[in-house]
Amino acid sequence: MPVPKKSPLSIVGDGPLSCSSVGSSKTLKITRFIGTSENSVRIQIAVALIAFLLLRLAQGAQKAVLSPTVFSRLIRANLLHRRAFNNLIDPPPIYQHPSR
Repeated sequence: MPVPKKSPLSIVGDGPLSCSSVGSSKTLKITRFIGTSENSVRIQIAVALIAFLLLRLAQGAQKAVLSPTVFSRLIRANLLHRRAFNNLIDPPPIYQHPSR
């Protein structure tokens, strides 16, 4: 009887998603899936991996913040602001309406 091939992505119950393709000690913690079909879960996993890789690339491009957790929190807080990565720690500039 052939043994089924093990997938690099394994979902165990309601716990976090473990992904061995990212790294042996990394765990991508997706606590809730939107949709129950296999296709929707695969899409959400792919989007989470892309977001993780983009965050890691962006963190590597800057030198102001060393911690990945602090950097991801700064990105989340400044997501809709157009600012350079190195200026995320500084408060945003105060916009003054030009007088007429």
